[in-house]
Amino acid sequence: MFLMNFLVEQGFNVTVGVVNLLDSDCEVANTLGVPVVSEAPFSPITESTYSANLELIRKAGVLVLTDVPFGYANLKNLEAARWALEQGIATVIIEETPIRQKDFTKGEAGELWQKLREAGATFVSSVSEALSLINKLDAESDLWEKRRLVS
Repeated sequence: MFLMNFLVEQGFNVTVGVVNLLDSDCEVANTLGVPVVSEAPFSPITESTYSANLELIRKAGVLVLTDVPFGYANLKNLEAARWALEQGIATVIIEETPIRQKDFTKGEAGELWQKLREAGATFVSSVSEALSLINKLDAESDLWEKRRLVS
């Protein structure tokens, strides 16, 4: 939530997806007027929601994957991050907690996590490190033109 607030305050066009309707990130996004792709609580990400998320990502300068646990319901967020990398979108993954401690999919999330690492995602250990990297990318690229993030 801090990350989303800070980026909005800095003038970035932030989008959020896919989060559950009752998730605090969804509530904060709605309060800030940030476009959000949401799904029903405790439900898997549907194909239509996944497609809507990819549309937001397609317009992004940077994708940020926050430090969240993974169950079968949100595995498609990891697939979306991999898709972003394939499209050449900078992908920053905040890994405050090792994947083995937040993978509730019998290793499927861990396998996707490793594929993200191998595909060139940038892993950082904190929100502050992610912010520094985003600002660096912003200064070095055309993010001033796009000013868009997905988290």
